[in-house]
Formats: sequence, C-alpha cells, structure tokens
Amino acid sequence: KNTLNIYSMEIFEKAYPNTLRVIKDNTMLNNILLVPWLVDSYSEVKMFKDIDNYKPKGVIGHFEIANFHVSKTYKSEHGIKRESFKDVKVLSGHYHLKQSSDNIEYIGTPYQDNWTSFGEENGFYILDDETLEMEFIRNTSTAIHLKVYLDSENKDMEVTDGITIDKFKLGAKTDYSIFDNQKVKIYLDKDNAFNKKQIEKIIENVINYRIEILEEIKEDEDIVQDEKFKEYDISKSISEQLDNDYQKQIFNEIHIKSLTDMKE
Repeated sequence: KNTLNIYSMEIFEKAYPNTLRVIKDNTMLNNILLVPWLVDSYSEVKMFKDIDNYKPKGVIGHFEIANFHVSKTYKSEHGIKRESFKDVKVLSGHYHLKQSSDNIEYIGTPYQDNWTSFGEENGFYILDDETLEMEFIRNTSTAIHLKVYLDSENKDMEVTDGITIDKFKLGAKTDYSIFDNQKVKIYLDKDNAFNKKQIEKIIENVINYRIEILEEIKEDEDIVQDEKFKEYDISKSISEQLDNDYQKQIFNEIHIKSLTDMKE
C-alpha cells in the first residue's frame, strides 16, 4: 500500500529480462509519461511536477480519480480531482468499467469479470504513442455473460449479450455451441416444462449458470439505481464511527463489493 520496494510483477521481470520492463519510476516514452502505482502523497506530487516539467501529451497509470464510476451502480467521491490533470490526456486502469470524460479515459478490463460487466464491450487497445489515437480490438477469446429467454408459447429462444439480440427457433437443429465456455442466466416463463431438454443442452458446456422464472416483464435486475444504496442505514452508521477517510474508503469498497456479490 505504501511502497514499491516489493511488487508482484518482479517475478516476470526476472524471468524475461530482455523483453519485459516494469516501470517503477515516472518514465517518459515519446510523448507519454508512464506512471507506476501512486503509493503516497509524495508520489502524487512528483507525478504532477513531472507533467509540468516534461509536458507530455498523455499520461498512463493506475489512478483513483474522483467522480468516476467504480461500477454501474457506484460512483467514487474519493481520489484525485480530475481538474488536476488539466489538458493532458489520461489513460488509466483501476476502475473496471470502461468510461471517459473530457481528457480522462478509463480503458476498463480486457475481459468480463462478473455480471456487472454485462453489456460491456471489453478488449484491448493499440495506442499510437505519437498521436495518442487508439484502436480498439474486442476480446472474443474469453467468457462473456449471456441472458437467455425461453418462450414456451412460440418455442423460441432469445439470446443477448447486452449489446445485440439474436432469436433462435428451438428444435433439433438448434446450435447450442454458442453457449460453450460462457456464463449464462436463463429466464423461463411459468409454462416452460417442455424446455427441460433445451435447458440441459444450454448448460451442458457453460462455465456457470443461473435459472430464474420470468414473471411478465423482462427487467434488468443487474442495474440498481444509486438511490437504492441509500437505504442501507447500517452502512452509514458504521462509516460514521470510523476514524479517517482512508478507513471509510476501504469500508465503502467492501460494502459495495458485498452488495454486488449478493446480487450475483
């Protein structure tokens, strides 16, 4: 938390000394300032001094910047003020949700790590270190989250990744390979007894699955409005008893993670 003397990437640096370099100090690469993990207030001050001295076009790091979304349901109020970066382009990790505002861009995770990632296009970027233009390459190699709606009346199946929707007629020729190595939620209507065989086919090769009875309206149960978090008075009570902002931040992160896990 407060030093870079010991770091997990060291083992890779030792294993591949000719091909891999771990950035442990602020380093200029053409027009970009590469910044390691900020471990204390001194390293943050030094970063801004280097930005003033080197005047890079862009800064790449792992920053906690205030007023960006940690997830779709929670926006962080802690961290560096976005105004501190002024006109320099910022590319950052840390928050898993891909998002951007003005000159700051969180590139997101290269894969979907849980159901809060549903509907996200995750992947990789090729960065032009002269112009700072980025080419996005969608990750099609790792598991994604799919929602499946089985319709007993029409005997068809609707499959969505949150971006596109495909419909399939259920029958002997249905291609169930689209579910291989994916994570799925299957929604059934109350008259879906005939679909037992289809369900078995869907879940045959998935990584994990969940089955729910669909009442009448398809509701996106993964998106919870911010106001709902305010109903947890016990969280506010605990937070008020903590000594400092750091403890409150850690508690808040644990609280949000627990809510997310319960929803999954």
